[in-house]
Amino acid sequence: MTPFYGDILGWSGAVNNPQRPLRVPHAPPILMTNSLHDVATPYQWAQNVAGQLPTATLLTYDGTGHGTYLLSTCTRAAIDAYLLTVRTPAPGTHCPAEWPTGESTDITHSNTPAMR
Repeated sequence: MTPFYGDILGWSGAVNNPQRPLRVPHAPPILMTNSLHDVATPYQWAQNVAGQLPTATLLTYDGTGHGTYLLSTCTRAAIDAYLLTVRTPAPGTHCPAEWPTGESTDITHSNTPAMR
């Protein structure tokens, strides 16, 4: 146990449910999305999970925020396409950051990534 957890949280014993590698046999294509600068779920965590799932594709939003669907027309288009077709963008696809306009209901698909 690290000193951080022992000193701050008072944990002194073994963890009852330690993290283990993910094993998801026979999974369909999985679309994962994460912002490059997400303060709630760090991008490195998403990379780690996607790397453990052979059928996963990580779509990166090159901006800030948590929950990419309403942050970008590009991510929204990719997620919509995935939900309708179960097709994912090419590995390594990035959606550009967009300046917040307050028009989160605008679902134009001008930055639609190519799907595989």
